[in-house]
Amino acid sequence: MNADNLDTLTDDQLSDVFALEVAGWIFNSSQYGIIWTNRDSRSEGLDLPNFSTDSNAVLPWLEKHAGCEIQRVHQLNGGIVAPQLPLHWRAQLFLGLDHEKDDEPIYAIAVAPTFARAACIALIRAKRYAIAQPG
Repeated sequence: MNADNLDTLTDDQLSDVFALEVAGWIFNSSQYGIIWTNRDSRSEGLDLPNFSTDSNAVLPWLEKHAGCEIQRVHQLNGGIVAPQLPLHWRAQLFLGLDHEKDDEPIYAIAVAPTFARAACIALIRAKRYAIAQPG
């Protein structure tokens, strides 16, 4: 499920992806550069929140997702918990049950150094999963 490059994006790149794919912002190029527009308010020229570094900006999107678990974990080193490494944030969002695998739960999971970054990555993965589902 995590065969993407979200973990390697810079904070600015990740914030842009979140704005487009999860928050529903749109952008237009103009002679003045990129102009961001919030689809809900239809206001142009707004400052795009930095979702990947500002917990307050990403928290409302996380609160909309039922089945969310956030915890502090030691960074994984090749899949093995390494207590000597710094603590990271782990965001896990419940997506549903895999009926082809004995109703095994499906999660969007992200581990990152900051709360906002982990939440952004997990929410983007959850959104991409939802879009990829048939029907």
